[in-house]
Amino acid sequence: RNIITYDNELHNKSLEIVKEEKYLGVVINQKLSWKPHIVKMTSKANNSRHFLQRNLVNCNKEVKLQCYKTYVRPILEYSSTVRDPVNNKGLNEKIEGAQNKSIRWICNKWDINSSPTSMAKELKLQSLHSRRQIAKLKLLHSFNHELKFLPNNIRPALARCTDTRFKVIYGRINIYADSFFPSTISKWNKLPPNIVNTTSPEAFATLLEKLIS
Repeated sequence: RNIITYDNELHNKSLEIVKEEKYLGVVINQKLSWKPHIVKMTSKANNSRHFLQRNLVNCNKEVKLQCYKTYVRPILEYSSTVRDPVNNKGLNEKIEGAQNKSIRWICNKWDINSSPTSMAKELKLQSLHSRRQIAKLKLLHSFNHELKFLPNNIRPALARCTDTRFKVIYGRINIYADSFFPSTISKWNKLPPNIVNTTSPEAFATLLEKLIS
């Protein structure tokens, strides 16, 4: 609560204390809120869509869909396993809103009566929220079976070879509850046994896609 500040130096130069900074393409602020990053990320994605919209006026739906998947969606999904605002409805809607605008552009349907959800089904596009959950679960599976990188505090006291579950981590505040291990483990433990006990990454991804799609 009582923040202690120091004058830090690197190569005889004083380091400026800032409230917000970009690191590896992710905006981190002093409150550990993902709002600044998501606001800038969705703005960048919308700018990319505007560029495509201006230059692909006469292209068909298939070309526009492929361009969205190549140039816009990766912006919205960069670092998504880390900065998934699980408990923040407003930020979730902002991310989905960026995809919905792209869907309207792809289908060329801007009227208020056209449903982006229906158009997404027609284009076979999952919600970005669902794609983030799949990506996080696949990463946890990789940590467990390939990278062997798991904190000791999430491993079960008694290993059950027939049912791979982890200890639930409870977060008192949303900042911690939304972080990778607490939010992903709660989803993992709700998966059917035939999925969580699958050791093959390819088989796990296939079963997971069928369940969440």
